[in-house]
Amino acid sequence: MESFEDPAPILLRHFRGHHGPITCLAYNSNQHSNKLASSSTDKSVNLWNTEDRIRCFKFSGHSDIVNGVAWSHNGQLMATASKDRTIKVWVPTVRGSSCTFPALSAVRSVEFHPKDRKLVTATDDKAVKLWSIDTKRFAQSFLGHTNRVNCARYSPSGKTVASCSDDRTLKLFDVNSGECVQTFTERGNVHGNDVAWHPNGGLIAIALSNSQIKIFDIKARKLIQLYSVHLDGVNSIAFHPSGNLMITASEDGSTKVLDLLEGRPIYTLVGHDDAVTAVTFSGDGSNFATASKDKQIMLWSLNMDIINDNDISSAQRSIENDRNMGNILDTSVMIDPRKTTHYKFCPDDYDIME
Repeated sequence: MESFEDPAPILLRHFRGHHGPITCLAYNSNQHSNKLASSSTDKSVNLWNTEDRIRCFKFSGHSDIVNGVAWSHNGQLMATASKDRTIKVWVPTVRGSSCTFPALSAVRSVEFHPKDRKLVTATDDKAVKLWSIDTKRFAQSFLGHTNRVNCARYSPSGKTVASCSDDRTLKLFDVNSGECVQTFTERGNVHGNDVAWHPNGGLIAIALSNSQIKIFDIKARKLIQLYSVHLDGVNSIAFHPSGNLMITASEDGSTKVLDLLEGRPIYTLVGHDDAVTAVTFSGDGSNFATASKDKQIMLWSLNMDIINDNDISSAQRSIENDRNMGNILDTSVMIDPRKTTHYKFCPDDYDIME
């Protein structure tokens, strides 16, 4: 009798090329693109062709750690944020060029506006800042944080910016007025490392240093989901394009796949040799990538049929389930790429771009 296994993520490829821990991952925003960018403490950004295991391009130009990388909405530009107090915007081709935006302090994250030629950054000088690509100048500051800002993200509409800081707050800023319109505050010595907008724009998620992930309903101004599924701080989170799954990266060396409609983790992925620092979905949601302090990137096939149901507001049971998290963890399936035939290395053969 033929047996059928439940669908589960499959490791497709394993990329090596950085000489330091990887800090951020970003898929090209084109829905069918196979380009994946990675930033690193080795002061560079690598651009990988995920369907070609032979080659990647290295972008050099920063003089210190590159903390973040992002793609423009049309996939034609790439931006990088660095500890060297600069933001660079690249034309990511062999004969491409770059322009530099000077900042006053280390830049922690960078993201393009979903429609316009603008950037938003999070910086160590306690500010969220907007930049104009056309004028190549600083445009506006959003003030209110009292400690360094770790991450800033545009909402899907581009009308709101969410930011998290070492000051224990998650803040929402109105882009037009520059005013802080909402603040969520954590108790104790807890801060946010990453924020992510749900595709419907009505929910915001935060990855916390105390190993939790929280999802807030913006309109209701309340917490609707809480996950305590990791053993250490959460570094990065990403929503699936459908809105009903999330992937998480933790200092504990694991990646979790969360079913937001059921309010529970469904897969635990292990295999990195150190903390997992970044996760990202491809534009069509069929694949995702994980990166680590171990200097390696793993490319996964989600291998699941996804129902396009963006309404997770009713799935508030995870707040209650958090009190019985031991039972939830028992439903999570461990997947170790070191024990699968899908584990492949990519040659360290790449071109250098200055």
